Amino acid sequence: MYTQLESYVQNQGKDTNTNYRSAQSINGPLQGVRWPRLMNVSTLANYLDMSVTTVNNLVRSGVLPPPTIAPTPRLKRWSREVVDEHFRQKSDEVAIGPSIDQVMANSSVKFRGGM
Repeated sequence: MYTQLESYVQNQGKDTNTNYRSAQSINGPLQGVRWPRLMNVSTLANYLDMSVTTVNNLVRSGVLPPPTIAPTPRLKRWSREVVDEHFRQKSDEVAIGPSIDQVMANSSVKFRGGM
């Protein structure tokens, strides 16, 4: 069976299809994998390096964006660009609440040992 990975290898790593992005920063079994522009839940789970159940729970709780396309309950697709943008926005948000230094300063826990 001729796979996309074999196509990528035969093209010597040249990106001939703009609908896919090479995962060049990944080492190990997924090195050289190209991610499709639209992903089903299984592919999205692999893309995010988590289980399908975790992806479904995170979508249900609103942590991950809803599917970009969902014409039927069983046919759901997430846009890679939407998922990437969602994480870019989340990483730019300022954390609300006390810093770890404030939490530790107000902590009643006594540390043993010492410097």
